[in-house]
Amino acid sequence: MDLFVIPGDGWLRSERASSKVPDTKSRLVRAKRERTFTWHGSRAHTGSRRRALGKMLLIIGLLVVSLSARGMVSTGTSSFQPHAPIMINGNSDFNPSNGVTGGSGTASDPYVIEGWNITSSGTTGISISNTDASFVIRNVYINHLWGGSGSPTPYGINMTNVSSGAIDNSRVYNYNDLSIVMTIVSDVVLNNVIAMPSTILVTNSTHVEVSYSTAELIDIEASSDVQVSNNAHNIDISSSTNVTITDNQSNIPGLKIGVAYSSNITISGNSYACDCVPVIVENSNHVTIIGNDFNGNEFDAVVKLANSDFINVSDNKISGDSAGGIVLSSCLQAVIQGNQLSPFSDGYGGVAGVEVSGSHLVNISDNTIAPTFGLYSNMFSDPYPGSLLKVSLSSNITISGNNLSNSTTGVSFFKSSNATITGNTLQSNAQGLILNNTANIQVFHNNFLNNALQAQDTNSTQNIWDNGYPSRGNFWSDYTGVDNCSGPQQNICPSPDGIGDTPYTFNNNQDNYPLMQPFVPDPPAPATPATAATPGGGGGGGLRPLHV
Repeated sequence: MDLFVIPGDGWLRSERASSKVPDTKSRLVRAKRERTFTWHGSRAHTGSRRRALGKMLLIIGLLVVSLSARGMVSTGTSSFQPHAPIMINGNSDFNPSNGVTGGSGTASDPYVIEGWNITSSGTTGISISNTDASFVIRNVYINHLWGGSGSPTPYGINMTNVSSGAIDNSRVYNYNDLSIVMTIVSDVVLNNVIAMPSTILVTNSTHVEVSYSTAELIDIEASSDVQVSNNAHNIDISSSTNVTITDNQSNIPGLKIGVAYSSNITISGNSYACDCVPVIVENSNHVTIIGNDFNGNEFDAVVKLANSDFINVSDNKISGDSAGGIVLSSCLQAVIQGNQLSPFSDGYGGVAGVEVSGSHLVNISDNTIAPTFGLYSNMFSDPYPGSLLKVSLSSNITISGNNLSNSTTGVSFFKSSNATITGNTLQSNAQGLILNNTANIQVFHNNFLNNALQAQDTNSTQNIWDNGYPSRGNFWSDYTGVDNCSGPQQNICPSPDGIGDTPYTFNNNQDNYPLMQPFVPDPPAPATPATAATPGGGGGGGLRPLHV
């Protein structure tokens, strides 16, 4: 049987409350093409659509190559023996008549269901429920044809109220949306499974691992302690906790990672290149996105987070023909650190590396943001280039140690307050730093290098463009003053101190202590060696001293 994929245009997710228990039967009724897509704008992206149509012709080849490279199950089924659909309800049903080929049901010697070719229409291929015996389904081929209804809804493989099970090196085809369904299971492993062209669903379960497998969608709902690794497909997490998503990859259109109403989620080491938004997080908390490679090609962000708290986006490589790299909306307590962002501008869409709106307590540090321009565009001709780092309607923002270059605007703030901008390099932009309708912004120890307009501060209150004396202000490549004097008033002469004797003035504000040389941060202080604990004294206990 041929392998194929039905590509989607957006993250398959319908809105639901976090407390709602998923209804797996209703999922069968919802055809994939009828699902609602959140996060998708209404604007047409004709270039992306053309690319998606072109890539559809390559999907089969890409999928087969991917599976071959991962050493997955072969496509041959001639060695499998035909068997009727299998139904096991309780430990006593693990017997040869139900396809059991070996084992005793212990952890070291699980029951084995192996080597079967099961074709069903209207019934589930393998159904296991209400068991706590250990078992493994291995080297089986299940082909569930169209048709069938009733209760339970027919799937390729269904597990309910099961513990200590596994599915390994198998192929499961089900054209009724759900290939493998696991409900109220624990300590179950799926490895090297092809479940096409439909879904692997895990719901109300704990301690589940899905690895080295392929499906149109892996859907984790209302579950905990789940690991999803080394797969090739959509990954959808909702109403779940303690989920790790690692080392998954895809370059097939429409495949991505989505998280909603979940907590303690780690997304690391994944590689996605798609005509889509590769990562979407909404209404979640304690989410870490670290060490991934994401390339998106859509009129939207590459990594998009909304209504979420305690977010860490670090050490990622983010690129693509998208309207933004990392976009935060209505988030609290977020860190965006050490990322390399190179959004692509083709002369028709915007360039935005990091965009923050309606968010608070956000730290953006040590990122490198520089656009890649198309053949017919540049930073001055692109009609909607945007800002490399854009902040609006936000407060308590720290921007430090970033490198922002070669765009229309390096950093822009609008209707925001209480921010610190320090230690950044803004170079070769049409505009360096733009503040508009802001309050209590402090700007110091930045390097403004060869920006056509270095800075602008309009309709703002209590903004300060230096850190006082002797801490100093910023370096401005077009500053023409001299350094002959020192002191808070620069009136102790002759006594140069590395600070210009006159302020650097610009649109509606000034830097009172401009640097004469580019700012170079001090190297980190060496760690203080631990000292031996003094015996006695009550309460030392040999603990390492705390250094603050």
